[in-house]
Amino acid sequence: MLDHNALQSFIEESQRSLEQFTNLQAQSILKQYSWHQNSTRFLFEQITSLMQAIELDQMKWLSKSPSSSTVQKWQMLFNCIQLVQNSPPLPMGYLISPYIKAFVQQVSQITLNPNWNNQPIDVVKQIQTALYAEKAGLKATAYKEKINTQLTIQNRYFDQILRKHKHINCFFLEIPYSNTTNMVSNTAMQQYESSFPPLLKKFFLALWQNRDFDKKLCDIQWRIVKGLDGTIIAQILIYFVSDISIEARALRRIWKVCCSELLPYIKDDTLYVHPPMTIYKEHALAKKQWKDLLKNYHKPLEYYHYKSSNITYEWKSYTGNI
Repeated sequence: MLDHNALQSFIEESQRSLEQFTNLQAQSILKQYSWHQNSTRFLFEQITSLMQAIELDQMKWLSKSPSSSTVQKWQMLFNCIQLVQNSPPLPMGYLISPYIKAFVQQVSQITLNPNWNNQPIDVVKQIQTALYAEKAGLKATAYKEKINTQLTIQNRYFDQILRKHKHINCFFLEIPYSNTTNMVSNTAMQQYESSFPPLLKKFFLALWQNRDFDKKLCDIQWRIVKGLDGTIIAQILIYFVSDISIEARALRRIWKVCCSELLPYIKDDTLYVHPPMTIYKEHALAKKQWKDLLKNYHKPLEYYHYKSSNITYEWKSYTGNI
């Protein structure tokens, strides 16, 4: 039987928890650009955890002496429902994790009832029924495995380069693609997106041909991703041999020249260079740090990704000059 006093106490505590999270969300500073938006990532992580618990029938209503983990799960559920309810709809053109997609769809139905937060058991039952009907866990596993294949390939590729050259300089670049004009049509956006790869390839060629980097450039791995806010970002991994000193400002200077020559209306001051790492084959901690960086930037793809002819989660190669 439902304990209404416990329910009311829980709702009040859940509201306080939601306010704390909302304040954190408002105060959060992006690590770099919208692709790494911590508040959105945190929300999607919580939703995924909840969906797994509901699908496994692990969401039981509070007993008279509930464990702290049980209370936290229910608070998390109420918070996530309210946050999704008050957020704009997910944009078109993105492939969404089956768990996230199912939750968002059910929230739109659940919140039609103004008293939904007084019926927690019914809410969980409705979500659970939808998950079973969609075989969400099965689809979510397949979705994640497909995405994580790219991380596995990239880690293996890094290991191969390190084995071959034994000691390398590793650079991770992010370049948001921004211009000075507003685009209102899909055609303009498609043309805009399609102009990014040629600019990047011009940049890679300039690195390849640069006399300072002659016989020093091991390889370039790159891809273009798109955040939920529509920001297009190039993620670039550049590997040089270790016996060369490279400054981030040199890479920025080459990028600016490429922009001015090919697309002068593009903002050319947005290139961000993560702190470079010099790694030798036996340095286990440095290798782990580099792979953790790649994993961290791969993580959002487990929840959503945009795919077109030019934008995809899949890495591409640009051969070095060694």
